[in-house]
Amino acid sequence: MSAPTQRGFTLIEVIAALALVMLLVGGIYSIAGGALELSRASGEARLADLRVTNLVELWRRQFENLPAQAQLRVEAGDDGPWLGIEKSAGLLAWNSALDDADTTAFGIEDGELVLEQWNGSERLAAVTLIDDVVACDWQFYDPAEERWIDNQWPHQHRRPQLAAVTFQLGRDPGPQRHVFRVAPASSVSLAIESEGRPQ
Repeated sequence: MSAPTQRGFTLIEVIAALALVMLLVGGIYSIAGGALELSRASGEARLADLRVTNLVELWRRQFENLPAQAQLRVEAGDDGPWLGIEKSAGLLAWNSALDDADTTAFGIEDGELVLEQWNGSERLAAVTLIDDVVACDWQFYDPAEERWIDNQWPHQHRRPQLAAVTFQLGRDPGPQRHVFRVAPASSVSLAIESEGRPQ
């Protein structure tokens, strides 16, 4: 009787199988890497959209609940107009050290939409709200003249009925416009300055 011959895999068959396994593992790795990158980018976009949504809600609450003594002021800045809310102690203060701030200001600084807290001419603090901001403009609706006024409010003793902000983010295809109702007050002024920020 002859012994059965055992036939194994040849070296070429083993190398071909290993190459196939490597191709499959590489494909799975690149698919998983792409999915993780897509998930990260989607998460960043959701976070950016959430920041814009929260900022718009913050502005809406701020305008609808302005204190009676608060005054609005628009100033020309290097990167666009700044909106200042004066005589607004503690408005949007994010810590107790800012309770003495008498002015809250919004504007663009180095491509970022910034919230600043001022006490007189001293800047107490600043925080970036949104980055990659290309432009930001304010408009105010004058019901007496039935028209929108760009980046100013020429009336010294009354508030606008509506405020609108239009801003363009670098990642967006077009500008976003949001309109807010402004709480009425008996004596309010909104002054226009040529340079700098609210002081």
